[in-house]
Amino acid sequence: MRKLINGILITLWVLAFLVFTLVTFTEMFNQIPNIKFISYITFIVITLLSVFVLILTIVNNYKQYIKNLQNRLARWSKLSPRVNQVGDDAFHELPIGILVLDEGLKEIKWVNQYAKVIFEGRLIDRPVAEISASLADYLLSDNKQPITISVKDQKYEVLYKDSFQVIYLFNVTSRENVKLEFIKNLPAIGILNLDNFEDNMTNFDISEQTSIKGEYLSAIADWVDEYNGYLKPYGDNRMVMLIKRKRLEDMMAKKFDILEHIRDISTNYGIRVTLSIGIASWDLEYDELSDYAQNAIELAEKRGGDQAVVNIQNQKIAYFGAKLESITRSSRTNARLAAQMLGDTLNKADQIYIMGHDQTDLDSFGAMIGALKMSLTTPDIAAYLIVDMEKLDPTVTDVYNYLLYMNHLVTKHVITTQEALARKTKDTLLMILDTQNPQIVHSKELLDLKLKTAVIDHHRGNEASIKGDFSFIDPGASSTVELMMELFSFFPVEIQLDAPEASVMYGGIILDTNTFTYRTNARTFDVASKLKDYGADTMMVKTWLRSDLNRIIKQNELLGKVEIFLDRFAIVKTEDVFNDRTFIAQLSESLLEIKNVDASFTIVNFSDGTVGISARSFGAINVQLLMEEMGGGGHLSSAATQIKDVSVNDAYLQLKHILELEYGGDNTPMKVILLEDVKGKGKKDQVIELAGGYANYLISNKLAVFANEENIKKLEDKKEKEREDAAKYLELMKKVASEIEGKSITLSINVGADGKRFGSITTKQIVEAFHEKHGVMIDKKRLELANDIGSVGIYPVTVSLDKGVKATFEVNIIERRD
Repeated sequence: MRKLINGILITLWVLAFLVFTLVTFTEMFNQIPNIKFISYITFIVITLLSVFVLILTIVNNYKQYIKNLQNRLARWSKLSPRVNQVGDDAFHELPIGILVLDEGLKEIKWVNQYAKVIFEGRLIDRPVAEISASLADYLLSDNKQPITISVKDQKYEVLYKDSFQVIYLFNVTSRENVKLEFIKNLPAIGILNLDNFEDNMTNFDISEQTSIKGEYLSAIADWVDEYNGYLKPYGDNRMVMLIKRKRLEDMMAKKFDILEHIRDISTNYGIRVTLSIGIASWDLEYDELSDYAQNAIELAEKRGGDQAVVNIQNQKIAYFGAKLESITRSSRTNARLAAQMLGDTLNKADQIYIMGHDQTDLDSFGAMIGALKMSLTTPDIAAYLIVDMEKLDPTVTDVYNYLLYMNHLVTKHVITTQEALARKTKDTLLMILDTQNPQIVHSKELLDLKLKTAVIDHHRGNEASIKGDFSFIDPGASSTVELMMELFSFFPVEIQLDAPEASVMYGGIILDTNTFTYRTNARTFDVASKLKDYGADTMMVKTWLRSDLNRIIKQNELLGKVEIFLDRFAIVKTEDVFNDRTFIAQLSESLLEIKNVDASFTIVNFSDGTVGISARSFGAINVQLLMEEMGGGGHLSSAATQIKDVSVNDAYLQLKHILELEYGGDNTPMKVILLEDVKGKGKKDQVIELAGGYANYLISNKLAVFANEENIKKLEDKKEKEREDAAKYLELMKKVASEIEGKSITLSINVGADGKRFGSITTKQIVEAFHEKHGVMIDKKRLELANDIGSVGIYPVTVSLDKGVKATFEVNIIERRD
C-alpha cells in the first residue's frame, strides 16, 4: 500500500511538471518566434526523460515489492508447519477446555480433548446441566463475566464467547489454591468478655473470687491454645485474641464449644456468668480490623451475651451460642446513666415523634405512652404518638378506642404519618420503641427522613439493627414497658401515671410474658408492682386480652390441623389471611400445651402480602436462632419472622428443612461413636445409644459417627494404636528420666557492689543450661520448683515427664559480681 501511494505521488508530480513546462514554452513561443523549433525539441526531450524516469521508478518499486513478497513467502513456508503444530498443540494439548454449544446454550455440540479430560465420559449432545450445574447457572445468568467453577478437585476459570457460543475452561487450580491459602492465613481479631462477672462475685470473698476467675481464664486460655492462638487480657474481664482464619473456621465448626464450658463452670458455682465473643477477619490493616471486632463484641452483648458473633469478609455475620435466655444486664447504674442521657437528648429537640413497630401491640403502645409522659416533662417541646390505625394490632385498636371514648389526654397527642411528615423539622427527635428492625417499624417514611433517633427495646439486635443516637437495649428485660419504667425511676423529673395509662403499660407486660410465664425476673415483678400502685386495672387488662367467639372458633379450627414434626415440633399452617399478630402468637402458645412439644410454629398469610411465622418454645429450643435464619428474630423462647415473595407452603418447607438439618431424623434408637465429649451423653470415643433425631443431629454436626462394624473396627484399631503409642511414650519418658536423674547444673546470680542480689533464675534459664551441659531438652512447663530461686544455694528441681514418671536434678546457684 505504501509503495502504491508513492507511485501515485510521483506520477502526479511528473504530470504537474509537464503541464508547467508546456505552459512556459507556449508563452515563450508567442513572444520569441525564432526559438520556436529549438524550444519544441527541448520540450520533447524533457518530457521523454521524465517519462523514462517515472517508468524506471515504478519498475524498481515493483521489483522491490515482488522481492518482499518472495521473502515473506519463503519465511512463511518455513514457519507454516511449525505454526500449524503450535495451533494443534494449543487446541488439543494445552490445559484449555473448549465446549461448543447449540444456539440455545443447552446442549454440547463439540468438545476438544482436554474438555474430555476435565469432565470425563461422553459429552457430545449432553445437556450442560448434566455435566455441571454451575456452568448451566452461569449460562442462564445475564452477567457473563468470567467465573471460577470446581470440577472434582480441580478449579477452572470459565470464559464465554457469545459470538461463537463457545466456553473456554482454563485450569486455575494452582492460582485458586494460593488464594485459598492466603485467605486461610488472614488474621482474625477476637474480643472476649466475661458477662456479669462482677455482679456475680459479690457473695464470694477475695480468695474465692480469684480462684473462680482463674478457672474461667484457664479454660479460655486452654481453648485458645488449642487453636494456636494468642490471648492477652485487657481490662478487668476482657481479653483480646489473635488467630488465623483457618483456626477461626475450626472454632466455627465446633460451634464455639467454649461457651458451653464457661456455662458448666458457672453452673458448678451456682452463678450466671457467661462468655461473649466478637471476632472479625478481614483483609484490612489491624486498626480497621479491630474496629470490626469491637462492633462484633458490642453486637454479642447487645443480643444478650452468652454467644459468639463472627464477622468474616464477604460472608453473612454468623451467630453461635445463646442457648440460655438473656441474662438481665440492666443495673441501677446503667438505668440512671441511660435516663440522664435520654433527658439530655430530649432537651436538644424541638419536637418528638414516638412510634413502635408495625401492627403495634400492647407492649409497644404502652411503651409509647410512657415515652410521651417522659417527653411532656420537658417545657416547650411538642410530643406526638405516630398512629396509623391500619397498623395497630386489633387489641390496641380496642384500647385506643377506649381512650378516645374517655377523651383521654393521650389521644390529643396522636398524629398520623402524613401529618408528621408535614410537621417535621431539622431538630425533630424520632423515638422508636419495642423494635430495632428497620423493616417492621410503624412508619418507614419517618425512618427514611434520617432524623435523630432514640431506640429503646428488649429484643436481640443484629447487624441490620437501627443505630440510634441514643440506645437503651436490654434483651434480658421482659418487655419494653419494663425498660421505660426503669428509666422513670431515674429521670430528672418525677413522672406520674393515671390508671388508664398504667393499665395499658401493665397490659404490655402481661402480653409479652404470657401472664408472667416467660422472661420474668425480680425486675419484672417490681415494675408490675409499681404499675399497680399507679392504679393499673388488672381486670380491665384481662378484658382487653380476651378473645371473641370467632377467634376461639378459628383457633380451635387451626389447632385441629396441627402437625407434629420430628416428635417434638408442633406446626400449624393455613392459607387464610390474618392481620392480628396477637392471635397468631396466642395460637403458637396454645400449641406448647401439647405434651412432649418443645417448640411450636404457626405459619399464615398476612394482609400485607407477606407470610408470617410465629414461634414459641419453653427454652429447650432456641427459636430466635431459627427465625433469624429465616430473616426474623426475637427471643430464645419467643420469636417471629415475616417473609416476602413466598407462599405459605414454601415457608413451611423451608422451616421443616431447617429443623431437619438441626434436629432431623426419626427417633428410632441408634448407636453412635462420639467424636467429642457431649455433655450429659458421654465422652469422646464412647459408644452410646441415642434417639435417632438427636443421633442424626450429632452426626450432621460431626460430633459422632454411626456405630457400624467398620467404624467400631476403626475405633478398636485406634484405641489399640493409642495403647501402643502410650506404652512407647512411657518407655521413652523413662529413658529421658534416667538421663535427667541425679544431674546438676550451675547458674549465677548478679550481686552488686553493696552485696545486693538482683533478679531471680527463670525456668527458661534452667532448661537452656541443662540442654547446653547434658544435651537433653526439657519442656519448661514440666519443671516443678519448690521455691523461687533468688539466692545462692543448691535447689532441687523435679521434672514431671508423665504420670508416675519423674526425675530430679540440682541447680547450683553461685554469685556473680559485675
